[in-house]
Amino acid sequence: MLTPQQQALVQRHAVLLQVVSAALMASPIIALSVLPLLSDRRPPEAASSAPAVAAVPWFSVAAAAALAIAAVAAPVLRAVLARVPREAATRRSVAAGENADEGDEAGGAGPLLNLFLTRQIVSLGVLEGAALVGIAAYHSEGRTWVLGLVALALVLMAAWFPRPSALADWLDRELESSRQTRQFGSR
Repeated sequence: MLTPQQQALVQRHAVLLQVVSAALMASPIIALSVLPLLSDRRPPEAASSAPAVAAVPWFSVAAAAALAIAAVAAPVLRAVLARVPREAATRRSVAAGENADEGDEAGGAGPLLNLFLTRQIVSLGVLEGAALVGIAAYHSEGRTWVLGLVALALVLMAAWFPRPSALADWLDRELESSRQTRQFGSR
């Protein structure tokens, strides 16, 4: 169970995470909304009278590859960023928890919340970059299927939008894990 100080810290981090997440989601949405203003206004039949050549849409293929890699890499990055630095954050949290009466009223929650913040920003940034590449590919080559992949990236970003309750649950689990590490590590 989180202390009132930890709950207050969770609320502050949740607001920060929501603002950052919304900003990362906003740039692809804004780019999508500007696309109609940038589109070529010529009717398709007036564009060219030359026969259609089966050209490979390299930019769209590259964008699709980037979006596919991002869709796989973002969850992997979330998992890796949760595990690799967790040990250091747990050590800092354990030390802060042991010394909570010496000025750290949050009981070591700060390093763990910073870890969550980093994980969120990196994973959403990967998806945002891939979505922007997809939008540029659509604008360049006009392949509508690329917009479907952009939509997938935005759906993943929306699914990871931080909720204060989920952040509090995650922090509670991490602090309990830290307590168990401290308890079993001291034997």
